[in-house]
Amino acid sequence: MEREIRVCATGTHRALPDCIRATVRLAGLKDTCEAAAEEFKDSFEFLLKETKQFVFKTADFSINTHYADERDGNNVWRKKFAGFMFSHTLVCEFPFDTSALGAFVFALGRCKCVDSFGFDYAVTDEDGAYDAAVKKAVKKANVLAAAAGVKLGDIASISFNASPRNIFSPRMCKTNDRAAVMTASVDVAPRELSFSESVEMVWELK
Repeated sequence: MEREIRVCATGTHRALPDCIRATVRLAGLKDTCEAAAEEFKDSFEFLLKETKQFVFKTADFSINTHYADERDGNNVWRKKFAGFMFSHTLVCEFPFDTSALGAFVFALGRCKCVDSFGFDYAVTDEDGAYDAAVKKAVKKANVLAAAAGVKLGDIASISFNASPRNIFSPRMCKTNDRAAVMTASVDVAPRELSFSESVEMVWELK
């Protein structure tokens, strides 16, 4: 039976954000589906014109019937057809720059169909956690081998389970929320972000 040692370790990487990930939702309500589609087209083209230095990708799009709640003559709530609502969610990523963020938010304020927006900070290079985990595992393996009076041989295997990243949603702000717009436009210094990853390494023993 081959002798081996199996070591698990978790590494943490901390770094200041170097990019901003923004989410923008366009929305509008019209009497007909055709009018809603036309309103969407016009608003989307206007948004691209006002923010031409940014690149957007579509995350979600729909045009659906919309019903409003109202009370009837018997004071009972019922649904009333209100029209067709379009909803278009876009995402945009750009390098961390508070002046660019301020320009981005200011441009959104000029687009009447922007219902809400949100953003969060991110780190583009998240692999530092793997490097830290491997170094920690190697150090631990050497300590255990020395304590046991054996020597490490070749690495037999390395395995890891990637942790989900950036799965949280940014806080969405209504475009008429002037406090949010002002906050997004000021020069802020975000805190460091941290990422952790675990690895399992197996060595043959000499």
